[in-house]
Order: sequence, then C-alpha cells, then structure tokens
Amino acid sequence: MEVGRRGWFVVTHDEMLLRNPLERIALKASGAGTFILVSRKLTGQQMADALVAAWPKILRFAATHSMPFIAKVYSHDHSVKALSLDV
Repeated sequence: MEVGRRGWFVVTHDEMLLRNPLERIALKASGAGTFILVSRKLTGQQMADALVAAWPKILRFAATHSMPFIAKVYSHDHSVKALSLDV
C-alpha cells in the first residue's frame, strides 16, 4: 500500500475497521500506522479540533512505536492508546 511505503499515517473515524478481520489484515500488510479518532456525535469541526488538540500526543506515539500499528485517539481527553493488529 502506498501509505505504508511512503511512511505516512492513516487517520480515520471509522471504528468498524476494528471489527473487520480482513481490514486489520490489510492495515498490517500495508505497513502503515493507523490512528482512529474515537468520537461520538461530533461535527466535522469538533473532530478537527480534537485531532489538533491530540496532535502532540499523536506525534509522540508515532515517534515511539514501529509501524505498522493501530491506535485509538480519544476526543474527550486527547489520549492515544495502542491496539493489537492481531485478528
């Protein structure tokens, strides 16, 4: 996958990725780091604000974890938590 090859990250709001084993396998195979924003009933602007507020923690996480990885970014406290790539 182009994203992983270039050393980029995936940022998404799609938590269903976590429930689909094939999507987890694809994320792992891509070699990319994936951040999933966990937010309920937020507007697009509120999600953007949450990502901006969490950005220092996202950068710290990315600097200390090898790709591929999946991490949740929580909008309420801007924390970043690693998840298992295992299916």
